Amino acid sequence: MPTSLLSLHRELVEALKSSCIITLKETSVILDVHPETVRRMTSDGRLHCHRYPGKPGKRRLMFWLEDVLDLAESRLK
Repeated sequence: MPTSLLSLHRELVEALKSSCIITLKETSVILDVHPETVRRMTSDGRLHCHRYPGKPGKRRLMFWLEDVLDLAESRLK
């Protein structure tokens, strides 16, 4: 890839990471853990989530892709 195209690709990836919201299930797949583990990670502050209205009486957890990828990377170290 030419240098300018490569830098454009990196910029696009960064832009998508900072604007992409993913579900609890997608988060658990990326982190390779059970969804209940992801819920515990949000409860103890290891992972920030956004709560949206879901089924009556329930809240739907959503996550920024960038936060999830940062956590996944830190778990590899």
